[in-house]
Amino acid sequence: MEEDPKDLSHISLDETKDYFFGIRHGQRADKDGEHYDDVPLTEHGKEQAAAAGKLLSELFARSKITKITFIASPFLRTLQTANEVAKECGLKDLKIDLEFMESLYPEFNESNPLVKLESRNLSAEDMQEKYLDSGITVQYPTEEEWKQADEVFPEPIGEDFKRLFNGFENVISKYPSEGKEGSNVVILVGHGSMLKCITDFIEESDKVVDYCSIGALEYDREGNKSLLINRFCGHVTRDEGWKLDPVLHACVI
Repeated sequence: MEEDPKDLSHISLDETKDYFFGIRHGQRADKDGEHYDDVPLTEHGKEQAAAAGKLLSELFARSKITKITFIASPFLRTLQTANEVAKECGLKDLKIDLEFMESLYPEFNESNPLVKLESRNLSAEDMQEKYLDSGITVQYPTEEEWKQADEVFPEPIGEDFKRLFNGFENVISKYPSEGKEGSNVVILVGHGSMLKCITDFIEESDKVVDYCSIGALEYDREGNKSLLINRFCGHVTRDEGWKLDPVLHACVI
């Protein structure tokens, strides 16, 4: 019997292990050729993000967790997704981690997209007022961190996977927990390439990553890693305003 991708009730976290959860952003708003320097979510994308957050909230409620660190890519679509997830999970703090930013391929970007991002050009107060819930506090990159990230562009194809693999390898030690009992959990809202990398990090996969898909890696205290959650379904179609395929319209992760 095929598992329901919207049901994580059979999954529980082992309090002697640590976990990395990756969530792809919700549905993008740049449909019908409309251009944005920093693409936001559609309203449906926000609903997808809230649904993914609800699933995680239910999983965390039945788990013993010492610490949750919440991080995101700097792009507007990932920050708006994180905002909805945070509300569902009761998370108050979010850090922008440039290591997990979108792939910076010159094939898709005529110039460095980082310089046009809202999270870089707006003040924290303006970001809060325009895009984010007042209940979440965001830690933004320093100017030096932005400049270091700028050097990644143009990013050769394949180099983004190396960057993300390095991130997965070190993410638990990068955001350590001082507690000895319970799981240390890191949640990242990122991009499709990041979710694809989660499966490729363990074994090569040809899965296509849908909006607000969830993937998770489990780490034991000896540093061994395994794939805990791999919830993917078909990608959105670009006709009829990029609605999900009718067969999968209810599949939000």
